[in-house]
Amino acid sequence: MSREDFYSMRMGEFFEAMDAFRKEAEGGRIHMGNLVRGLCIRVFNLFVAKKDRVTDARKFWPMPWDEPDEDVAVDVAKRLSGMSDQERQEKINEFLTKIRHVGNPKP
Repeated sequence: MSREDFYSMRMGEFFEAMDAFRKEAEGGRIHMGNLVRGLCIRVFNLFVAKKDRVTDARKFWPMPWDEPDEDVAVDVAKRLSGMSDQERQEKINEFLTKIRHVGNPKP
């Protein structure tokens, strides 16, 4: 794009061009991420028994662009609905304790 083209653009055209550029760059990142994930699965599967091999890339290494798995959401909802308020609070506290001590020795 030349300077003349840029300066003669209307605001809407500029935002459309920026959106197209963003989508193109995001597509490249998604493609590279999927290639890296596939390579990691292949290398991982070399070192595990045949029965333990990973076949679903989304379960091995979830990425932000993956479609959410309905089964996982339903399982979590069922697990949470069967807990009392006190059990939920204990699980939350346990989770927060684990997060606080990541990389730090326990007191």
